[in-house]
Amino acid sequence: MRKRLRAPAPTARSREELYTEVEYLRELALRALDIAEEADHDATHDLDLGIYNRTGFVRAAQRLLTNAARPCVLAVFDLNNFKPVNDRHGHAAGDAVLVEVAQRLKIYASFRDGLAGRLGRGDEFGLILPTPADTDRLYTWCLDAADGAAWHLAKPYDLDSLGFYLTSISACAGLTIAEPRTLLETALLEADDALYAAKANKASEPTGVVAFTPQHRRTRQGTARRAGDTHPTTQLAASERVFKAAA
Repeated sequence: MRKRLRAPAPTARSREELYTEVEYLRELALRALDIAEEADHDATHDLDLGIYNRTGFVRAAQRLLTNAARPCVLAVFDLNNFKPVNDRHGHAAGDAVLVEVAQRLKIYASFRDGLAGRLGRGDEFGLILPTPADTDRLYTWCLDAADGAAWHLAKPYDLDSLGFYLTSISACAGLTIAEPRTLLETALLEADDALYAAKANKASEPTGVVAFTPQHRRTRQGTARRAGDTHPTTQLAASERVFKAAA
């Protein structure tokens, strides 16, 4: 009769060996978590400017809006006279200006419990700020907040490393007042339409700030139909709101 072969009895593992293996698995899990967090940071930030990119800005601003107890002001900024900086002084100078713009907006937002981000790869930036509970002039406060940011962006740019001192940069802005739990992309479209109007007034008011009204959407739609534009605002069915200054 053939004997059955039996597997050798497992060797009892010491407490030290088990502890070592658990620690190794824990380190692997922490390393995987670090890699995931780093990947998420890279996906949501403009690494050249040290500020949120559009994806990160939309996500963080939507979270702020969802949790807000008060309306927020959302502003979109476009730089004036930026292209000549690139053309005249080179892309290194243009990049240095964008870095400075990003840091100015980031600091401005942080002092007001808000957020700032770069919207795309050009010279458009977004800013969202919660409004204070003690203001009874909401519209005026929002205009002043956006105008203050534009004023900071219009201050001279002292680029020591490149040997330039620029005074030609300024910014125009479009803003909207977003109620809590508003869809951020809807608010961005409204701010963008207001920016469109601000750009149209740039010749007479180069640092103008324009607040969104439904008329801006209708104006944009009319221009889009004439120019064959496919801007998503033409398909927007958001509720129309007119913001009036308190008396």
